[in-house]
Amino acid sequence: MANVESFLESPGNRDVPVNNVFADDMFDRLERRMEKAGWNSVRSYWENDFRNRRIVTDFMKDPLLGSKRLVSMPDRITNTINVVGTIDPVCRPTVINMVSFFAGILFFIFYIDVDEILFGVLDEQNCSV
Repeated sequence: MANVESFLESPGNRDVPVNNVFADDMFDRLERRMEKAGWNSVRSYWENDFRNRRIVTDFMKDPLLGSKRLVSMPDRITNTINVVGTIDPVCRPTVINMVSFFAGILFFIFYIDVDEILFGVLDEQNCSV
């Protein structure tokens, strides 16, 4: 953990652009799945902003993303989903529990159909495409 903290505090030359980690072909795969699900395009945000940000300084430490919890909160809240009718939760892939996180999260978002979570809220948008 000390090494992670040290890296985040002083990333130096390892503070690479986001597209060195999340490559354009990965964005293209995500975009195709989003289009099939009927979601709005975010390509302009990717091309004009996020892809060129430095991964630590301009993305992880962005105060706007941090204040809206767009990076950390979804991971905390939706890592494990309790489903009605079973004691076994549905576990969403995360960067700490998946070897191939990107492939796992794409599959989870667009192909896993969780009809009803424990709180009884029905999933109105079926993203199985």
